[in-house]
Amino acid sequence: YGAGGWVDHTNMQMLQMLAMLVFVVDLGVSPAYLGVIFTFQRLWDSVSDPLMGHITDNFRSRWGRRRLFILIGGIATAVFYSAIWMFPEGKTVVWYQVYLAVGAFLYMTAHTVFSVPYQALGCEMTRDYHERTSIMSYRTIIGHVGWLYAVWIYYIVNLGAERGIFGGVSEGLKYVTGTFGLLSIVIVIYCAVVTKERFYHQVTKEKGKVKFLEAFKNCLSNKPFLFLMGLNFFSMFTQILVANLQSLLNIFYMAGAAKKTGALYSSIFGSVIMISSIIAIPIISKLSVKYGKKEVLIGCIALQLLGASSKWFFFNPDFPYLQNIVALLQGPGMAGTLVLVGSMITDICDLDELKHGHRREAMFVSIASWIVKIGMTTAVFLSGFLAVWIGYEAGADTQKESVMITMKACFAFMPALGAVVAIICIVKYPLNQKRVVEIGVALDERRAARGDPNIRS
Repeated sequence: YGAGGWVDHTNMQMLQMLAMLVFVVDLGVSPAYLGVIFTFQRLWDSVSDPLMGHITDNFRSRWGRRRLFILIGGIATAVFYSAIWMFPEGKTVVWYQVYLAVGAFLYMTAHTVFSVPYQALGCEMTRDYHERTSIMSYRTIIGHVGWLYAVWIYYIVNLGAERGIFGGVSEGLKYVTGTFGLLSIVIVIYCAVVTKERFYHQVTKEKGKVKFLEAFKNCLSNKPFLFLMGLNFFSMFTQILVANLQSLLNIFYMAGAAKKTGALYSSIFGSVIMISSIIAIPIISKLSVKYGKKEVLIGCIALQLLGASSKWFFFNPDFPYLQNIVALLQGPGMAGTLVLVGSMITDICDLDELKHGHRREAMFVSIASWIVKIGMTTAVFLSGFLAVWIGYEAGADTQKESVMITMKACFAFMPALGAVVAIICIVKYPLNQKRVVEIGVALDERRAARGDPNIRS
């Protein structure tokens, strides 16, 4: 199951990062227009995700509810993602804008078909409180390994073009992302074929289909879910709002407008985040067993707060590699949030089943994605205009120092504010291990009464 994290986490993050570097820095597309493109894609996501959740929750087949969508959607995701970077050279800026808009729409639609059933499958693989965190850990670790590959792509293609391995950056990008797409297809097939839906037979006993509006309303009336999504929304919104600024800062502020050097700084920064995350995930999983998911999650958000605030001091052009101290703080914090939020959504699904009598993992996952993507939509839309408002000039060889200082302040303190609000949300989250175990016992009694043998040991 965890292998699918390569496709689920990596491609989406890579698209946003490379689009800024390739379409804005290399091809001259305005960052404001880039923000508009991704805003419309996220708005479409915010509609398609809950619909996909409703479809897969009610789907019945010999392959179960999830795996067929994981297979078809995952292959389409890999194909459309690679196609985005197969653009011809020598076209106008308007042509590239249209090409990116169409490619991103097709890719994100395919990603929804894959991602919603895939994440829902992770929520229903076990009924054990702590094993849920373990499953999310595997998914996140493998996703981070893929992301570790992704953060080096732009540097690799620039280096290859400089040394004559590729005919240019555009050609190198085609080779590298094409290889990435082929590898993603192999991984998706493996994940879809090998992973089993352990409790599908239980779902087949449920009478009637879950109505979309009823399911949507019930999910949004679940208070623990809303507190958890408040955390996700505010931490994600502020991070995405300023995410694109890092590439610009590293090129024009840290590296003096040297693209290859700036790309190197960003690649090392991303690598430190991923490596520190991978190392931290097993530790976070063990800490959650000892101290509880909620308590450890508060600690993870606190690390993000500290890391965000420290950007002001450690993004220093005289000592460019000090920025990696920020990465060492933020990596474990971000990874822990991904692992624990995914595990806690599964606990919430148990509470919902106890109250309403249906397993609706995909609806919860899709609404979680929908809420996050509303934040991301707004953030992506504003991010391009934020860069323009700060004073960034698209296509210019250099940028004003005052512009870079303002950009650094936004890059540091906006995510710090989001982390403060996220901590307030998680403090109010009411489900602890004792309550989740009580819910599980009540569900087991209900299942045993109807002859379901798959109860907790």
